[in-house]
Amino acid sequence: MKRHPAFIACMIISALSLAAAALYPSLVWEMNYYDPNPFAFALPMAGLALGIFCLPILMTLVLLWFLIFRRKGIALLIPLAISLAATGMGFFVDTTSWWLTYNDWRFGKARAELFSKVIANPPLNGTEEYFGIPVPVPSGSHLSLGDGPAYFKMTQKGPLVLFVTFAGIPDGFSGFLYAPVGIDPKQAWPDIQFEWADEWDKDQHIYFVGNR
Repeated sequence: MKRHPAFIACMIISALSLAAAALYPSLVWEMNYYDPNPFAFALPMAGLALGIFCLPILMTLVLLWFLIFRRKGIALLIPLAISLAATGMGFFVDTTSWWLTYNDWRFGKARAELFSKVIANPPLNGTEEYFGIPVPVPSGSHLSLGDGPAYFKMTQKGPLVLFVTFAGIPDGFSGFLYAPVGIDPKQAWPDIQFEWADEWDKDQHIYFVGNR
């Protein structure tokens, strides 16, 4: 059965909105990996925000109008359901955890190996920056943001290594912090001003940290 072009357009827009809502966090991370330039970053993010918050709501209203006032076919319930799902996901579902789990699965083993090397041979000198002493990350490995360094800090309770996974909008950051012992990162590294430090892996003493 041939569908009206307007129905096909509704299906496409609704599906794209749902995909944008589900993949938004992963796209944010990946775009920061490859192009941390804020100007190149802002325009695509604005487009994604439009896809997540505006298009699903607009599509939902249009479809409801057709269903209620124009009494169009029941088939319109399909794109309407997709639009409602996209709206709900954009506003009420935190899909960030999906991407973090994938990020940890893909890079966690290599990060742990680098962390072990840092513990065995901690940096003795280097330029002290806001995050700490930069630790080189193997080129192309994305253990930290892009090919950027991890950051090392020696505390009274042992060494800490921070792998930055996100930076931007406009100056917030987040990352995985590795520690050899159970600590409170906010107390152990107060100068970095973590707004949150959630325990990610209790057995390996890994925290997901950052600010806004």
